[in-house]
Amino acid sequence: MDLASRDLTMVPMDTASQDESKTGELVTTWAVLFSLGATFALARFYARFFKTKAHAWDDYFLVLALMTNLVTLVLVIIGASHGYGKHISQIAPSETVKALKAINFTVLTNGICMIFLKLSIGASLLRLQLGRGMTWIVWISIFISVCCNSMVLVGSIFACVPMAAIWDISLPHYTCIPKRYVVGSGYAQAGGNIVTDLFYSLSPLYYLRNVQVSRHNRYALRILFLVGLSATACSIAKLPELQQLANTVDPTYAGTDISMWASAEFAAGLIATSIPPLKIWFESGLRYICGSTSGSPNSSRKRAYYGTRSSIKPSRLTSRHSQHHILTEDSQVELSSLQARTMSHKTGTETSVVGVVGKDER
Repeated sequence: MDLASRDLTMVPMDTASQDESKTGELVTTWAVLFSLGATFALARFYARFFKTKAHAWDDYFLVLALMTNLVTLVLVIIGASHGYGKHISQIAPSETVKALKAINFTVLTNGICMIFLKLSIGASLLRLQLGRGMTWIVWISIFISVCCNSMVLVGSIFACVPMAAIWDISLPHYTCIPKRYVVGSGYAQAGGNIVTDLFYSLSPLYYLRNVQVSRHNRYALRILFLVGLSATACSIAKLPELQQLANTVDPTYAGTDISMWASAEFAAGLIATSIPPLKIWFESGLRYICGSTSGSPNSSRKRAYYGTRSSIKPSRLTSRHSQHHILTEDSQVELSSLQARTMSHKTGTETSVVGVVGKDER
């Protein structure tokens, strides 16, 4: 990533440019996104390890992903403390070397983060047992993810001999591979993540089509779909930054945007993979909201009014629309009985659905 520094020249800048700095924005973005993603991940771990005790390999991979992302955050803070985010003309040469060294290793740790994250998502899909064909596709996507994210080794480890020449241009003797190979490895990583992100985002729709789930579970899976698409968008946003970074003469300033997009991409993926294990809490919240709305006095009066005019037969009370009608007009006791029967049917249906989902998850 930092091979652009091979052709580094100190270009003159105007006063306005010299005052620019993205250091604060870089650290804040990383800290906020890490905290947001970690909140969802820790809630998932609590649900899996302590509530349901249904933890498996997908949770273990996610623990490793979160720990590696924490290391990446620390490296970003170290790089920022040495001036990363400022123009290179504003930083002392010794500080520039330290800043570029720290950020170079964030590229490596971020690639490892993404490998563990994709392994976690893939393991979660394998637990659903969506069929032989889908299982093969999941395994192929895992293979693509591991291979593409391993491409970060090209730019962060093997780009130069000695390796220190990647971030220190003052070394007298070094050999580096052409920039186009480093840029190509970056595109390969981003492209692989886009393909697998799209697959992982679309998989909830396949699940909805083939498994009967409750209305609340459908909302949860749709949210999962949208969050997954946001990770794809972050991967796409990184593409133009790769070429710009390869051609820059100001790597300490130009590299901040792609670093922030990488943080957003990981956070979106972390949140997306943490949502499904939280479905019980999610459903409880939706029931509370929907129950509060449907239980208001005005809505009760409307149901009673329209119910007295209904001609629907009692035998249709168990249909999916029966809960919106009240059939008696003479007795409040009978009215309560009908409502209890309807709610009992609804509860039984949702319980059976949760049982099916739990079986798939095991």
